[in-house]
Amino acid sequence: MTPRALVLAGGAGSRYTTGNKLLSKRADGTLLLAHVIKALTPLVNDTLVVTGKWHEELQGILNSLPVRVSYNGHWQGGMGFSLAHGIKEITQAWPDTSHVLVCVGDLPAISTASVQPLLDAARRSPGMIIASRWHNAEGVPAVFPESCFAELRSLRGDSGAGRIIKRTLALSPPQCRAVPHAEAGWDIDTEDDWQRTPSSLP
Repeated sequence: MTPRALVLAGGAGSRYTTGNKLLSKRADGTLLLAHVIKALTPLVNDTLVVTGKWHEELQGILNSLPVRVSYNGHWQGGMGFSLAHGIKEITQAWPDTSHVLVCVGDLPAISTASVQPLLDAARRSPGMIIASRWHNAEGVPAVFPESCFAELRSLRGDSGAGRIIKRTLALSPPQCRAVPHAEAGWDIDTEDDWQRTPSSLP
């Protein structure tokens, strides 16, 4: 198994009205995007970050981290475009990639320890999608096997990984397994979301 991580950081985040949410800070002072990247990188061979609206603003932090950066010029087209762009870049840069761990850059509660079970499940069931489950919902972080890459590359608009996860969970037998991951249930869309995030974070 040769996994890579894809971190989606291309959106405008327009509901966060005081600047770029990905550069907002957790209570420990860590920038939000840096926290997500640092949680994932010990688990994979390489990491790609897809930028968009805030590309220039993010360059400073990304230059100091062990990641490859790719600007998505179609970021306004929705998350589907960013995800498709990222999969294309990963498969071109690292053709031996067997799995991609897809994540968004605004999850303040995830950690290496909380994401590890997803990779463990993928190693046990390498042909299945392994998704996070929280509050009766499923989504990213999620591990996609190579058999999904073509469909991921075809995504457009706001249709992202969630659509594929939902469809494959509904198959008989399911082609997706959901792993409990409560930490994935908190994301930052507005400034108020920081107040609803658990006070003790890893």
